[in-house]
Amino acid sequence: MVTRAAIIEMLIRFYGAGTRRDFSDVLGVFVRKPYDAVQADLRRAIGPHVDDITDPNDEVSFGFAVDDHVLRLSMVGPFALLLRKEGGTGHWIPVDSAATDLERKILDIARAHGFQVMGRYELESTAEVWGDEPVTSLYHVLFIAEGDMPWRGEPQ
Repeated sequence: MVTRAAIIEMLIRFYGAGTRRDFSDVLGVFVRKPYDAVQADLRRAIGPHVDDITDPNDEVSFGFAVDDHVLRLSMVGPFALLLRKEGGTGHWIPVDSAATDLERKILDIARAHGFQVMGRYELESTAEVWGDEPVTSLYHVLFIAEGDMPWRGEPQ
């Protein structure tokens, strides 16, 4: 398990130690596509319908869609987030303990590649690193830079 201090250190290394986050490394990481091996393993285990949904315009993570699930792999460090779309509400709920065979396969692959799967409590905790920015959640600095947390905002 990565400690809170180690997470803060990774955030500073990725975004810089200035008064605001610097997103200049995002495009370089996006072009390198360091998680192609994870996507290949997902396709081998689940099938060819694993889609790369990464958007470098507002994300600091790679996203892979599988049915009603999205796996996000942070560009900042070895952090993963699995989201399941809840049929009744349309919200995306963080999954850190598998409820289905599909979730078990996805989580096993992420962990086999060295990722720490983040749960809701961790994602909602805050990071106070940059002086000129409001306090922000780990979700926003590790996965999606802007917008609501998908389990809190409008259903999608």
